[in-house]
Amino acid sequence: MSKRNQGIMLAIIGTMFWGISGPFAQALFAQNVKPLWLVGARLLLAGILLSQVLICV
Repeated sequence: MSKRNQGIMLAIIGTMFWGISGPFAQALFAQNVKPLWLVGARLLLAGILLSQVLICV
């Protein structure tokens, strides 16, 4: 896969995750999840995903 196609694919995946995060957060807030916990979980997940991307590249 070329670098250009890989960049396009990563941009599309990133926008999908960004679009999903709002409704997902609202659903969690409706279940009385604390915002601070959600921020920590999102940062942890983002770090894991970024590590995997950097390892694979």
